[in-house]
Amino acid sequence: MQLSSLLEKTGRKSQPQPLTNDLFGSDSQLIVPDPPGSNRVGSEAFRFIVSPRDISAAMRLNFEAERQFRQCVAEVLGKPCDAPLIRSRNATILPVGAVAYDEQRFGLSAKGGMGFISKPGVMTNEGLFFIPIDFCQFLLQFLTVASLFYETMMRFYGSYELSVETVISQAKLFPGSPALKNRLAGAELFEPPLETIRASTVVQIEVALHPISRSRLQDYLEAVLTEIGRSNGSVLNADFRTAMQAVVDEGVKRFNSVRAARST
Repeated sequence: MQLSSLLEKTGRKSQPQPLTNDLFGSDSQLIVPDPPGSNRVGSEAFRFIVSPRDISAAMRLNFEAERQFRQCVAEVLGKPCDAPLIRSRNATILPVGAVAYDEQRFGLSAKGGMGFISKPGVMTNEGLFFIPIDFCQFLLQFLTVASLFYETMMRFYGSYELSVETVISQAKLFPGSPALKNRLAGAELFEPPLETIRASTVVQIEVALHPISRSRLQDYLEAVLTEIGRSNGSVLNADFRTAMQAVVDEGVKRFNSVRAARST
């Protein structure tokens, strides 16, 4: 799949609404609690929603579906995910600890969709910082969880719609170009470099999760960050794919490891 065809399908700058309410409902708790542990809904976040194109992918949110969902998340994250599930009529939400990001949440919809939500960055004594390499890593983890779950639980191998909703009133970026040894950097990922970023964007693209491949994942990351950059009057640096190669390789390696372990 070429990046140009992906970009033709992306949603432009708008209020982030499209798939969330349809798939999860306003009572689903696919939210960022702010402050952590409260019932107050944070106003800033990035949220990923993936939905199978085939309506037959709807499921019953029974015990087995929830068990497989939790197992897929734990295997991809490489840690126990033992927090109590948060259930509503049409969705099941799994909170996971995220250190500097406080708490993130994965969600499973009875309509067959899967979601993820997180704070949009890391808070420091200098304010909120957006870290592109973290954003990319979280998106890769989410797509890996989705691929494993749909293969294991639903035996669904068709196409999906991915919606990435980003709401950031203002966040700073650390100087430099991101790399595994310089994870915080991000300003020079864009041209011209961005010292701050603001976003109220929705990017929607068609994705294929079976099989997962390095080139596809890089295309998806590039499509999403291209729109975020453009909404701030900038474009991605030509070295984006090189800068993110190690992150993508790490994600694919993790996916292959988990999948291999399941087959033994």
